[in-house]
Amino acid sequence: MKLSKIVACTLLLSMVAIPVLSAMPVSASTTDDVAVSTRAATGSFVNPVSGTTVSGVVAVDFLGTTTTGAKLTKATIAVYKGTTSLVSFTTMSFIGSNHWGYNWNTASLTDGSGYELRVRAYYAKNKYTQFTCGSLVVQNGVTPPPPPPGDNVLTSGVPVSGSLTTGSEMWTIQVPSNTASMYSVLTCGSADFDLYGRLGAEPTLTVYDWRGYTSGGEEVTCDLPGVGTWYIMVQVYSGSGSYQLTVTLSAATPPAPWGTGGKYAIIVGISDYASINDLSFCDEDATDFYNKLNAMGYESRVYGDGHTADYPRHDGKATEATVRAQIQGLAAVAKAGDTVCFITSGHGSGDGNGESYLCMYDCSGSTGCYYDHELAADIGLFVAGVNIFIFVDHCYSGGLGPELMALSNNDYIYVTTTCTENGYGYDDPSSNNGAWTYEFLEKTWIGFYGGAVHQTMESIYTKAASTYPHNGGDACMAFDGNTAVAFYLG
Repeated sequence: MKLSKIVACTLLLSMVAIPVLSAMPVSASTTDDVAVSTRAATGSFVNPVSGTTVSGVVAVDFLGTTTTGAKLTKATIAVYKGTTSLVSFTTMSFIGSNHWGYNWNTASLTDGSGYELRVRAYYAKNKYTQFTCGSLVVQNGVTPPPPPPGDNVLTSGVPVSGSLTTGSEMWTIQVPSNTASMYSVLTCGSADFDLYGRLGAEPTLTVYDWRGYTSGGEEVTCDLPGVGTWYIMVQVYSGSGSYQLTVTLSAATPPAPWGTGGKYAIIVGISDYASINDLSFCDEDATDFYNKLNAMGYESRVYGDGHTADYPRHDGKATEATVRAQIQGLAAVAKAGDTVCFITSGHGSGDGNGESYLCMYDCSGSTGCYYDHELAADIGLFVAGVNIFIFVDHCYSGGLGPELMALSNNDYIYVTTTCTENGYGYDDPSSNNGAWTYEFLEKTWIGFYGGAVHQTMESIYTKAASTYPHNGGDACMAFDGNTAVAFYLG
């Protein structure tokens, strides 16, 4: 039986299990942290070596140990092509004498340069040093995929016509990098035709990135469709006859310029998601932080879900692309001495071993996942001297901290997360907030300290952590790049 309604742009990729609860957690340090406070990791790539050419299956050999000579607790490896992750961080095998191995199969990769291996050498739980083997050239004789066919090429906003009795007909359209949405409309008279879309390859009835599957014609919106060649298939479900297809691409609106006041906040709160299960109080989290920071003179932008009336200010949906564009745009104008806040509340997930990501509004499969290394890359764009406060109320969020603390500007960064890298946060119906947002902002900063604008973030965290009713993996965490200097937002 056909569905009566289609959810637009649901990418059919294996979904990492995302906890139903929002995000929150208690305690900043452990005995292990103290024991390893002066320890780090050293390491080097034995094979391959940066700048070399590789092919086939590469036996990666990484030599690593702690600075005290102890064995690493583990090592993980990821494969990148430029800024794109081809293989997420995967545990390496210990092969003896401080050597760690991994078989990297390059056989299916397109020939070319710019490949990179990244190894995280863990010297204690959740603590690692990252090493890179870059400028690798893959040479297997694998050529890039052929260009799309010359016929049946769509132009944005221009209708095309066809006719079908059985089977399907394929069309292509080129989607540029600044595309915010792809809107596809199919009309087919009294027949019942379906519509399938896929990026980079022809869709099938079982493999596609989105589909329109209602009775009669179709109308499908795909937000942030992705750059490249999209293949659009018109498929007969029942009946026959002529059809008309129009695919319209909408360009993203450039972020508005920031002012020069020196106090800035990007606030995210997502209660209702486009594709995954909803939460209850993340919009209230965003509202409460906005009200507090706005009263302190911060120039704030608020990004959330589609219920604009639930926010005192609503600058747009909190898609991954939108949030990253705002952070990157702010990094271009913020100067030493300024203060920047990134406040975010919503779903989160990760591998439970240090890799975490924030689920943005458009989270579906691998789309809309703001990974720890991506956040670190964006925060790393700020010049040294810009004070950056990051408050995260998402599950699995503790894995963000080590990436941020490894940045060269970490002396100016203070981070608090609702939980560890494998913990959960919680909606709190008694306060209409996320539990950690309520504990930190409402109960402690406003309730206990009277909302004092010159209260340090460290003192607020310490007090809030002492009464936060969750522990273990669900314990809150703080990451302070410079413990010798207090962090203020006032």
